[in-house]
Amino acid sequence: LFDMERVEVLKGPQGTLYGEGSMGGNLRYITNKPDPTDFSWAFKAGGESNDESSGVSTRVDGMLNIPLGEQLALRAVGYLRDRKGILDQVAPRSKKDVDTREDTGGRLTLAWFPSDTFEVSFMANFIDGDMGGPGLGFHCFSIGTPSDPAGQVPRYDLPNHVCEGETDQFDKRDPYVTMLAHPTHTSGGFDEQDMYNLTAKWDLDFGATLSFSVSRFERFTRYSEETSPRFAAGLNAIVDGGCFGAVAA
Repeated sequence: LFDMERVEVLKGPQGTLYGEGSMGGNLRYITNKPDPTDFSWAFKAGGESNDESSGVSTRVDGMLNIPLGEQLALRAVGYLRDRKGILDQVAPRSKKDVDTREDTGGRLTLAWFPSDTFEVSFMANFIDGDMGGPGLGFHCFSIGTPSDPAGQVPRYDLPNHVCEGETDQFDKRDPYVTMLAHPTHTSGGFDEQDMYNLTAKWDLDFGATLSFSVSRFERFTRYSEETSPRFAAGLNAIVDGGCFGAVAA
């Protein structure tokens, strides 16, 4: 959202202009136009720290507007984001701050203004992201049974395993430590997005505006995360396989 002119919230339905996927409404992000009359730039940098993270998260944004003549201009925006994680993972990875995210993005806009009433612009937007994981904490927990409604099942309190000493879901555990049950699974992934847009606008003499816009969007993403033990509170077989000695400490 760096270098934005405005954000519009359009109540639904908006199917006439934006298709059947916008019956509930639409959000429009209007970027600043290239300006052929002035060379300009902007820069923003920030950072934040979290007590549960061992690093400092940072983000850098930059904008450069370059006139290419009286009627032509190029506007470039780029950003880098490095978000540190807060979850520590025990064996077999034994790694701190696993839920990281790193993003590199850019936007190039070339605009032509042949007259005061007509303009044509081409925009290319790129995002390349790398994600660590898991993004949610999983803890070995016990299951309530008719004979033991409190769920204090001793078979999960195993020596020399990550579940050693764990007999209650919310007792004596650090919420920022996650225990993966599978010994070889590695969480994480990537997200690559490319978007292209060509727009033309013509302000007519009688107060109307004629607009033409065509876009192409490509996305290739992959993310893998072990989740089955977290949703298996009532399934002994899955939890046994996920927590009952599957991971050595």
